[in-house]
Parts: sequence; structure tokens; C-alpha cells
Amino acid sequence: MKPSLLGYYESEKYIQNYQVNLSLDNHYKMYQNNPKLIGNAMLKNREMKYDITLDLKGSRKQYLLPKGFLLIDGTYNHTYQDHKTEEKTAENETDYKGIARDYQADIKLGVGFGRIRNISPLIRALRWRERFEALRDSFVITDDKIQLIGQEFSKISGYEVIYDRKDKYFWNNLFNHIDPNQSLTPFETFYLTDVLYENIDERFEGWEVSAAYNLQFRKEYKDNWGGVLKLNWYKNLSLEDQINFGSTISFQKMNLKNEISSFYENTEYIYTTFSNYLWLLTDRITWHSQLSHKYHYVRNRYQNLAYDGSDKFTGHYLNSKFIYYIENGMNFFINVEYNFADSSQRYSNRMPYMEDNSHGLQLNFGFHYIFNQKSF
Repeated sequence: MKPSLLGYYESEKYIQNYQVNLSLDNHYKMYQNNPKLIGNAMLKNREMKYDITLDLKGSRKQYLLPKGFLLIDGTYNHTYQDHKTEEKTAENETDYKGIARDYQADIKLGVGFGRIRNISPLIRALRWRERFEALRDSFVITDDKIQLIGQEFSKISGYEVIYDRKDKYFWNNLFNHIDPNQSLTPFETFYLTDVLYENIDERFEGWEVSAAYNLQFRKEYKDNWGGVLKLNWYKNLSLEDQINFGSTISFQKMNLKNEISSFYENTEYIYTTFSNYLWLLTDRITWHSQLSHKYHYVRNRYQNLAYDGSDKFTGHYLNSKFIYYIENGMNFFINVEYNFADSSQRYSNRMPYMEDNSHGLQLNFGFHYIFNQKSF
């Protein structure tokens, strides 16, 4: 079970969002070894796992200039694992138990330039204009009026809170921006109101660049600090197509709390880049695709050994996800991902090093249910 809660707020002065994810996993496995491999001692195993993971994420951009902002970003992850394994033979029985707890927190403080806007209400307003002008061939809705209609679509959840008959007041205010004397047949009314239930996904427009100081808190480490440089860009090619490009460069330095360990200092560099494509195939079918690349380099210094070590990882990922929206917040999805990775471990004193590469194909499918999704 993996429930989640998402929130997004946007104004001219600030943009903030948050996300809460809770993962509850209960795993039970029972298996028996082949007696031909271990003689006459038939080994029976029973394994039980209980995992709980809590993820908290949030960020806020405070705009001091039209396109200049201060940034605060935070994440917190807490994991609890309770594992128990029972091994039983004809001679004896052995139990293994273990409880593991771990946490990690990250705080980023920085500055940035640019602005990415959530234009989902405006896209819905443009879709509505297409329908209205199809019913009224000689009637033209200007771009200025589209801005006003988009504002009404962004406030529709506010109408639900204030009025018992929200549709009456919402559509009355919307048509006041166009022509209050317009009269519609029942068919035309249904044709126009259906735009509220069209799937347009989350749509953004614009670009931004930010730089931040990163402070980390981990259970086994101390003095964790680093920096992050990030670029993000969105462009809507049409009412059905959106592309997104992003890149991140980060640096992090960490030290172990336990001085007895031979491992002393860890320095890592991460570079990621990705491109996303969103395509609304129909009113109910959406295709998300992503092509991404990750480079991860880690340099380790050892306290009691006469050499340093390094780990390098390079990964390439291609992901495609089809979503079919059924009814009332329920949708069915199919997700396919292909990945190729190359990794190596090396040492400064020319000791033997290890290299490895792998590739994999993963297929997931299931159902999502959205309890509530509103714009304010």
C-alpha cells in the first residue's frame, strides 16, 4: 500500500509545493531447499518482513523580483524494517531477527532566476474556446478574454467552497467575460461543460536556473555539505503536446561518525539530464515518455589504508507510461522502462579493479485512484 498526498500553490509572490508518501510493505515467504544438495538434512525456511517508509518533500520560491527568487527546499526520509527468518531442520531450529531504522534529511538554501508557471487553467480555457467557437462560427474570443476565462477555471474549487450551486455562479461569471446575452441549448451546455472533465495533465511553461547550498543529516555521517546547480525548461508545442528538459549538477562531501571504521571521507559528484514528452492521444489516453542520463562519481579516502578508492556509475534510462482515465478519479496505467548501466571500482595503488555493465527491462501495470484534485 502506497498512499500519497500532493499539494501545489502558486501566486505572483511565491510558488510552493509539498508531497507526502507512505509505503507499507508486508512480505511473507516460505521455501524448502533441495535435499540432494545438502544431504539428508531437509532445510525449511520461513521469512517475514515488515517495512514502513515515510517520505516528506517540500519547496518554496519567494519572488523578490519579477524573475528573481529565494529558494528553500527540504526532504526527509525515515525507514523502519522488521525482519525475521526461521530455519528448521530435523535436528535443530534457528531464528534470525533484526530491526533496522534509518533516516535522512536534506535542506537546500539558494537563489534562482526565471519563472515556471502552471498554465493548466489556461490550457483548459483554450480547449473551451475551441468548443465554443465550433458552436458559434462567427464569434471570436480574443486572447485577452482567454486570460480572464483561465482565471475563472483556476478558481473553480473556490466556487465549490463558497456556493451550494457552484455551476450557476461559475458559468455566469465566465460568460460575463464574453457576452452575458449568449443563450445555449441543453446540448450546447453539455458540450461546453464537458471540458471540465477532459484530461489535460499538469501543464507548465517557462524556464528557471537555480543554485543552492545543500546541508544533509544522515544517521551514520557528519559534516555533510555540498552544492546544487539546476536548470529546468518547459514548452507547450500545442494543446496536446508538452516537452520538458532539465539538468542538475551536484557536489556532496560526507564524513563518518564512527572513527573506528577504516572509511573516513566520501566525496561524490552527480550529473543528471533528462527530457520529457507529454502527448494527449485522446481525451482519456495520455502518453508520458522520458529519456534520462545519470553520471555518479564517488571518491573515498580511507583512514587506516594507504590508498584511495573510487566508484563510477553511468546509467541510461528510457521510460514510457500510458494512462487510461476511466471515471471519477480512477485510471489504469501501463509503464515500461529500459535501462543500461556501466559501473566500475578502482584504487589509487593499482590494485585489481572491477568493472560491470547491466541492462534491464521492467513492466508495471495497475490502477491509480485520485481522491481529490483541485486548483485554488
